[in-house]
Amino acid sequence: MIIERNKKYLLYRILMSHILILFIYIGGNLTLSNILPIWIVSVVLPNFILSFLKNLKAVEIHDDYIILIFSKYFKKHKESYRYTDLRFTYKNEFEGANSRGLKFRIYKKDIDKSIVNIGGLIDGWYENQIIEIITELEKNKIEVL
Repeated sequence: MIIERNKKYLLYRILMSHILILFIYIGGNLTLSNILPIWIVSVVLPNFILSFLKNLKAVEIHDDYIILIFSKYFKKHKESYRYTDLRFTYKNEFEGANSRGLKFRIYKKDIDKSIVNIGGLIDGWYENQIIEIITELEKNKIEVL
């Protein structure tokens, strides 16, 4: 079974970054001379950098192993792991100063650094998709902590 992230996540990410410019405009500090640099710094540059980072695009679940499909440098990259080598968590974690959110993380058994963490604000993975992944893992007798 293949579970993919929301295809509109890029649109939402760009929309959220344009909201910053809207707040600057409402505050009255936006002029013709500073609109281009502010737009480049708050919209173009972050979205350009995020498109080069390793982002989880899809999860392919099999009986004995899981395949994580990433997009990195605009290319598809696959990583395969056996369930016996992995740990999964789904719990409330701090996202910022005072905000908490549910995060799904995949760890290697012996390493505390996560391979993947999904469930943030603009990563394209929504709670119903994460619940679907967890349900499929539990069908394969994999415990999600």
